[in-house]
Formats: sequence, structure tokens, C-alpha cells
Amino acid sequence: MSAQPGDAAGLIGRGAELAALRAVLARVGGGEPALVVVHGPAGVGTSALVDAALAEEPAPRVIRRAAVHWESSLLAGIAAGAPHPDPATDPDAAAAWLAARCAEPAADGPVAHVVEDAQHADTASLRALSSAVRRLAAPVLVVLVASGDPERWPVGLAEVRAAHADTAIAVAGLGPADVASLAASRGRAIGGYGAGRLARHTAGCPGPIIELLDSRHSLWDDPRVPLPAPRSVVAAFRRALAGEPPEVTELAEAAATLCAVGRSTSGDELAMLLAAAGSGAAAALLPTIDRAVGAGILCPHVDGRIEFASPLGLAAVRDRVPLTRRVRWHRQAGGVLGADRGLLHRVLATVGRDDELAASVIRRAEQLALAGAWSDAAEMLIMVSRIAGDPAECLLRAVDALVSAGDLPAAAALSPEIEGFTPVARRDAVIGYLTALQGRAREAELLYERAWSGSAGTVGADAATAALISQRRALHALCDWRPEELVAWSERALEFGGATASAVIETKVLYGLGHLGAGRLAEAEEAYAQVMAEIPDGAQAQRARMGRGWLRMTQDAHEEARQDLERALAIRTWGGSARISLWAHGWLARVLYELGEWDAALETVERRVPLLQRSGLDLQAPLLHWSAARVHALRGATERAERHLRAAGSVPREYACALIPAALARAQVAEVRGDHPGVLRALEPVAELAGRRDIDEPGCWPWQHAWASALVATGELERADVFLRPHEERAAARGHRTSLGRLGEVRGRWLAARGRLDEARAAHAAALGQLDQLTRPVLRASISLSLGQMLRRAGKRKEAVGALGEARELYAGLAAQPMLLRTDRELRAAGLGTRRPLVLAALTPQERTVAGLVASGATNREASEELFVSVKTVEYHLTRIYTKLGLRGRAELAAHYSEADG
Repeated sequence: MSAQPGDAAGLIGRGAELAALRAVLARVGGGEPALVVVHGPAGVGTSALVDAALAEEPAPRVIRRAAVHWESSLLAGIAAGAPHPDPATDPDAAAAWLAARCAEPAADGPVAHVVEDAQHADTASLRALSSAVRRLAAPVLVVLVASGDPERWPVGLAEVRAAHADTAIAVAGLGPADVASLAASRGRAIGGYGAGRLARHTAGCPGPIIELLDSRHSLWDDPRVPLPAPRSVVAAFRRALAGEPPEVTELAEAAATLCAVGRSTSGDELAMLLAAAGSGAAAALLPTIDRAVGAGILCPHVDGRIEFASPLGLAAVRDRVPLTRRVRWHRQAGGVLGADRGLLHRVLATVGRDDELAASVIRRAEQLALAGAWSDAAEMLIMVSRIAGDPAECLLRAVDALVSAGDLPAAAALSPEIEGFTPVARRDAVIGYLTALQGRAREAELLYERAWSGSAGTVGADAATAALISQRRALHALCDWRPEELVAWSERALEFGGATASAVIETKVLYGLGHLGAGRLAEAEEAYAQVMAEIPDGAQAQRARMGRGWLRMTQDAHEEARQDLERALAIRTWGGSARISLWAHGWLARVLYELGEWDAALETVERRVPLLQRSGLDLQAPLLHWSAARVHALRGATERAERHLRAAGSVPREYACALIPAALARAQVAEVRGDHPGVLRALEPVAELAGRRDIDEPGCWPWQHAWASALVATGELERADVFLRPHEERAAARGHRTSLGRLGEVRGRWLAARGRLDEARAAHAAALGQLDQLTRPVLRASISLSLGQMLRRAGKRKEAVGALGEARELYAGLAAQPMLLRTDRELRAAGLGTRRPLVLAALTPQERTVAGLVASGATNREASEELFVSVKTVEYHLTRIYTKLGLRGRAELAAHYSEADG
């Protein structure tokens, strides 16, 4: 049975969009008119979504119309022959006429006017519709259903969407989790990797997904088996090609051949292949390409290359070509294309075993892996496994390359097949690596132990395997923060001569971090100086810069760390690793947090969350989400903070580098709430870990001050003193200023709790002094607030106001609403209210303009029209204004300005 996009199952994953439509319908039910633009890629189910929302009780009366590209005026279709003003020449009259016409059916209750395919509507009519809604005083909903890329929409639809941005609803394709749920609803079990493949293959459109799920195909999780096209898509392409000359069919087949490797092609490649095939399309290539584009078969890419309009289109053309002709096309492509693509086309043209060709492909894959192009290497190895004499070895190498590329779902999909492979040591090292990056430390430990035992008799004969196992165990030690083991395994890996160049560089990077964790900073610096002197730009440079950025971050050199980490972010720039990129993003977010650049820190996290989810690198989730959780908590965005806490805590925390940031994130959120027992509960696993290994090198894992501060706040002063002393001594011995500042603040609180005011004041002053020449607004604000609280409670109000004023200005600049409110309470208790001159400097020029307009009585919409921005933009600015000024709404904002003017 073939399902349609409108099936109930097709609405899986549409909860947010349905809720948004229901909210608009509720407004209309209350008598307010509204216009909403519902849009998404063709076939994504926008109409099904609208139908589902409009069918719910209480259902409005629905009037449907369609915009078609051959009609000159949408308004003419709405008028249905009745005389009406021309919106192009008299827009105001047309809008008034349209408003009256739309209001008539609404006399007896809410009515919804649904316009399908609004991307075909003329600009004048769309403008008239938008103006008509503004004039209405009736329960009327206008729904514009549009498809296609908004960047390519006509001007009119783009204008209307911008004018009604607060009600625009974008419907995206279903993600892997939704695809898996959709499959389950139809009785099909599909793994995470298969669900991701199917989502990408169909652009997340429910109709094709349902059709494929109901087909006989079942190998969703096998990356060696290409996904088919639904029968309806194949039939549509047959019809499209049937109306074209034979040259278009030959062009489509040639393009499908070339796009089977690399997913896009060029005019030159098409010309060479068509000429080799003796096709008449080669003589009139450009006109033939134009016909194929016009028929919706091909489309030009932004970089000038040519690709299929969708992966389904590529599959549809590929599946209609008989096997014999397909092999011939690939053989011809292998003859005219050079280097990597030519090799792979030769593989696709081979039926049966070809050891010589397989060896050539494997050698090339090894070269790509050395250069950091692991995805390309993995693709080659997977493809060549079908013709190799030893497919097990190819798949083993492919899994290793996929893990290095950060594509753990694909690697996991192949891992069951390689678990029975030999040699045992190499196999266990590869699976252990996959397991480790999924965060399963205990299982990885067992696999690495077994791999090392299995290689004991072959170390001399197979140095490459021994080096690989040693390097992987060094990484394992880093993730579990065992510095001495890390150094030992790194040295062992470097002793074996069989290590690859990339493995040697990564091992040297790990070696430097091992010395850092062990407190041997001179050795760590020397290790990185050597690494940076040895390597050119490329994948190895990405590793080295990430590692050096990590080192510099821990040593208070945040600006220099930022430079290194920013250069290690991009995968494409370096041809580098998703895993290394995620480490770099996690540490950069921490650096930006400390520097007070919170918007940039949040952007850094959000930019890489999709890669984190797609890659399956669970081990790195806590580090990435840590900074976002504390920024949102300090800005009062409780729900967002909790979302990041859930993400950080939803993965295995067996490794120290996952456990510690997850615990710190939860502790810091509790700290913002003033929940000091909650801080201790959150950090209990870290304190227990610290009793078993040394995680306390200054600058590495900053948990000590939070634990000690919570002990002081809960009255456990003796315990706090005993805990603080060794950390203070170590921070002083290292000369680590940020740690001395953090610990000095806690010591000042401890002294104040003991009633030793002068010593407490001196401790706070010394803590602030440690931050001279450092950009640490978050820590400086915290120390200043602590000092102000202590002075105010000691009756030193004038001194308290100075410290609290500095804290408030810093927190205002950070938009840290909860801390602003806490500081304001202290200022009021000290006998001083907040002053306008103190905080207006924290507003940007745009925020000052918005604040002035709203304080003078303008509504959000009026302010948006005055400034030519959307209502959502005004709301965003107001949220930041209220946070920075410590206000609760527009009434307080108006009063704030009134007092200042008076």
C-alpha cells in the first residue's frame, strides 16, 4: 500500500508547528484577524499540516484558493469575476475591497482563507491581502501555503513573510528521530544510522519516506547499499523523460553515473563522458542541459557544478538504467576521469573480484587518510570491499576511517560485521576506538586490554598495530584524565616505527597534554613547540592547534588560546576531523565565556550541536553543552539552561572528560539559583573522582572554588578550610592568576564567615588584583559582588556601594539578569537604587533607540515599523534591555526614563 503525506503518521514530528498554528487560530477565535505564511520544501507536508490544524475543534469555515503561475492575478481568482480595484494601480482601494469581501463570510464565525502555492501569486495581490488583514475587525485567518527556497521567492511573498514574521511557520524536513518514529508507526524497525540516511535521501519529506518504508527495501543501515527511489518518483521521472528527446535521457544517465561518485558533476565531465559514449548530446551539451533543468531533472549548483534536483531524482534515474548499461557507463567514466573518481568508477564497473584494482584503491585510501580526508578514504574502502580478495580488511579500515571522520553512526552500522574478523588485536583496537568516542569507557578499556594482549606476540612483526593500540590507549587515558598513563602510552606509541604520520602527530599532541595534566608545564610547552615546528597546514595542524589552544587556555592565555582554537574549528579548511573540531568548539566556548563574550560562546555551541548529534560523538556532548548551560542560567533563560543540562547528562559519563563538565554545568546552574546543597550534590561525583586521581592542576577543571564556596555557604567552614589549603598552595606555586582569583574570593567569604573582616577585605582585594591585565569580566563581577555583600553586611555601606556598582555594571554588560537582580537587592539594602547613567552605557545604539521608542509609548509593532525591522527583532532587543537595566517590563522602562528626564 502506498501512503500519502496527509496520513496521520505523516504528522509525526510536527508538534511545534501544530502548536504555532493552534496559537494563531486561538487569536482568530478571539476575534482577531491574522495572516500566516506556512512554508517548506516541496513535498514536506505543509498542506497536510494546515489541514490537520484547521480540522481541529472548534474548526473555522475554510475557503480554499490556489495561485497558479499562468494566472496574472491572485486577486482576480479571489474575486471570481466580480469587479474589483486593481491592486497594482490602486492598492489601498483593493485592500479595502478585499477586507470587506473577506469579512463577509466571517459574520457567522471564524473563517480561514487558504491560498495554496502562494509562491506563484502576484506581488500586487499579496500586498493587498496583507493590507486587508490589517484593516479587518473580524475573525479571519489568511493562510498562505508556499513551497520552495525562500531565497528564490518572488518579491511579494518575501515581503509578506517579513511583514508577518511573528506568525510565519517554517516546516522543515523530518529528522532522523522522527523518521525512526514514523517507521515504528508503520511496523518497520530502523536504526539511527538508517533513519539518518533515509531523512537525507528524502529531504525529510513524509510522503516519499512512507512510500519507501512500505516497500520491500530493508537494508537501511548498510552504507554499501544505495537507497532506492519511491515508485512514484521513478514514474514521474519516466514521464518527464518520455516527453524529451533521447539526448536528454542520455544526459540524465551520464549525470547519474558521474553523481554516483561525488554527488555532483561539471559540464566538462559530462562532455567527456557523453563523447566517449558516442552520444549526440555531446554536440549540443548546453541546450540539452537547459532542457534537463527545465524538466526538473537536473539543477545548477551555486559553485557552477551540476547535480540532481534531489537525491531521489538521482536514485530514480539510476534505478531505471539496466545493469549492463550502467556498468558500461561506469567503465567509460573510469576511462575519461582521472585520479580518485576514475578509480571509483572503475570499481563500480567491475563485476566480481579484481585484486589489482582493489590494491590501487586501498593505497589511495591510505594516502587520503594520512591527509585527513577520512570521509573520502572511508567511501573508497567501502566501495572497494565488494571486489577485494579480503573484504574484511577493507571494512576494518573503513570503520577506522569513519570513526576518525566523526561519522560514528556509519561506523557502528558496519561494526557488527567486523566483530568476527581477524586479526583480533587490530579489530579490538578499532572497535575500542568507536566505543570510546561513544563515551563507554569501561567497555573501551576491556577492548584495549584485549587488543594489547592479542598483539603481544606480534609487536616486533607488526609495529603498526602496536603503535595504533598504544596511540588509542593514550587517547583513552586523556579522556579519563590519567596524565601519567597518557605520557607513558604516548612514549610507547612513538617508539614503534610503524605509526602513520597522522598518528605520530596526534600522539605528540596527546603527549603535551599529558605533561600539562601532570603539572610539567615546561615539558608541555616544549612538546607543542616541537609539534608546531614540524607540521604544515592540514589535518595534523588542526590537531596541533586544538591541543595548543587547550594548553594556552589552561595557562591564562585566553586571547592566544582563542586564536589557536578558532583556526582549528573548520573541518573543510584543514581537511580535518569532526572530533577535533568538536573539541575546539567546546574549549573555545569556555574561553569566550571567561572573556565575557557570551553571545559568541552560545553561537559557538549552537553552530556545532547539529554536527554533535549527526556524528554520534557522545563523549564530547558534556563539554560542548557546559558553557551554554551556564550562560543561559546566568541570563535567566531557565528552560534553555535545562535543555543543555539534559543534553550534557543524556550520554555516558564514564570518562572524566564527560563526567566533570556535566557535573560543573549542573553545579553552576544550581549556584545561580542559590541552591548551595544542590551544588554539593552536583559536584559529589567530581569530588569522589578527585580522591582517586589528580584532576586538580590549576586551569584544567575549575571545580574547586564552586565546591569550597558551597561548603562555606552551608556552614561547613572547617571542611572548607581543609579543602582550600592545598589548592591555594598549588595555584600559588604555579602562579595561576585565574585560580588564585577564584580561590581568593572563596577564602574571603570564609574569613568573613569567621568574622575576620579586615582579612576578608584583603583577600578580596588580592583576588581582584590577580585579574589585573586579564579580561575576566565574569570572575571580576563575582568577586566584586562578594566583596560588596560582605561590606554591606558589616555596615560599610559606602564601600559596599562602590564594589556593588562595579559588579552591576559588569553583569549588565553580560545581560546576566539573575545576578543583576541579586546585585540590585544588595544596592537597595545599602540604601542606593540603581541609576540610569550607570547602566545605559551597557545598551547598544539599537537597544537605546528601541528603549526610547517603547518608553515613549510605542507598541512593538509601531517600533518595528519605525525602525524597519521585524516585531521579533524588537522583542529580542527588549528582552536584552530589560535584562541589562534590571527591569521587569515596559511600565518600569517608561518610569525609568521619566525619572531620568525629571
